[in-house]
Amino acid sequence: MGNPFNKIKTTIIFFIIYFFCVILVNKLIPGDMCNPGGGFLMVMLLIPISIILLFFRIVKYYRER
Repeated sequence: MGNPFNKIKTTIIFFIIYFFCVILVNKLIPGDMCNPGGGFLMVMLLIPISIILLFFRIVKYYRER
């Protein structure tokens, strides 16, 4: 079994890079009151991405036991 800190470290790095991408896309594709911009849509995609990542981590954890 590997170091559990590596999994946490890679997850944190992924989310940091993702939020920098959200800020960049929000600057490149701005939105207004009626039309959400690209950054808002990426933040909404973060919810299913987090759920999928959590699901895969749980499945992988129980397979290694």
